[in-house]
Amino acid sequence: MQTVFDRLVLEIANQIPRGKVTTFGEAAKALGDVRAARAVSISILRGVRRMGGPWHRFVASDGSLGKFAAEKYELLSSEGIPIRAGRICNLERFLMRAEEFEVQPILLKMRLAQRKLRERIILEDRFESKELVAGVDVAYGWEGDLEIGYGACVVVDSKLDVVEVKTVRMRTAFPYVPTYLAFREMPFIVASTRDVKFDILLLDGHGIAHPERIGEACHAGLVLGKPAVGIAKSILVGRMVNGVIVHEGEEVGHVVKMKGKNPVFVSPGHMVSVETSKLLVKRFWGPYRQPKPLAMAHEVAKKLKNGEISPTIDLLKGD
Repeated sequence: MQTVFDRLVLEIANQIPRGKVTTFGEAAKALGDVRAARAVSISILRGVRRMGGPWHRFVASDGSLGKFAAEKYELLSSEGIPIRAGRICNLERFLMRAEEFEVQPILLKMRLAQRKLRERIILEDRFESKELVAGVDVAYGWEGDLEIGYGACVVVDSKLDVVEVKTVRMRTAFPYVPTYLAFREMPFIVASTRDVKFDILLLDGHGIAHPERIGEACHAGLVLGKPAVGIAKSILVGRMVNGVIVHEGEEVGHVVKMKGKNPVFVSPGHMVSVETSKLLVKRFWGPYRQPKPLAMAHEVAKKLKNGEISPTIDLLKGD
């Protein structure tokens, strides 16, 4: 079963005629964002190639052949494309550009949806209690050519005791593309939090400290109607000024550094202020590399992926 993304990549592949090539980046641009180049390459190798499509007509931006170079060399040479030292000679002569493909620009549509959704984000404290804080994380793995996600939600109370755990296993519906993480992980977030009682949600990703001011924590907060905070391991936009993340003149988050731990980059997602986001993260940290709800969710998701525990919900079996 193909994802929508895989089907669109196959559409592009089938439009490249004999004697022509394209790059992973040009295909990604045709889909709406060059940042999807790596996702395109994975889809080509795990999908188009397996199905017998013209996978060999995709090369790197410098004309190099990449994986399965020997096989690709034979196929492209038979189609009249000159190759020397592992690179296509005079790539421009044989290259199909993004604008030549007729394909749905799915990533552009997603970006436009992000811009529309961000108008609904509330950056004020809209919660009565912070007694129960949930953390959600997702681990990923491959079963043959199928990418599987293993989601976990762990709820911790104000004493840092775990009060509820819920897990889900299902196939991923969208690949990893930088700045589009919410479209990949939202099905896992929704499934693992359904019927779970909590006041605030913590996510391993960004809130408004995002190029479009709407990271994964914003999406989750809007979809679930819950206060949400993003906690990321690396900065995505802006610069650090005295512990504050500043982007385009606006304070969008904080750098939180607990003693003996690596710093994290905290930004509000929805119904939480910038300042309160920082205080919540510190309050629910505990002796871990991340706040305890997230640290525990990460461990549970990893155990689920490794088969050490069974999922609460197994959508691969139709449960």
